Amino acid sequence: MDETGAGETMMSLKVPTQLRDEIRAKAIKEGVTLRVIVLRALKAAGFDVDDAELSDRRPAHSGRRKGS
Repeated sequence: MDETGAGETMMSLKVPTQLRDEIRAKAIKEGVTLRVIVLRALKAAGFDVDDAELSDRRPAHSGRRKGS
C-alpha cells in the first residue's frame, strides 16, 4: 500500500483498437507507459490522481526507447 493506504489494483477494459493504437503511439513518442497516458487523461477529466503517479516507474534499463 502507498502512504494513503489506497494501494493499487489491476483494471482491464476493452477499447476500440484504433484508440489503443493511438494511446500506444503517444506513450512511445513520450517514452512513458500506457498507464501514465491513461492516468494523465483521468486527471485531466477531473479524477483525483496524485502527481507522483504521472511518471514512468520502470527502471531506466527496462529496454524502452525514448523517442522511438
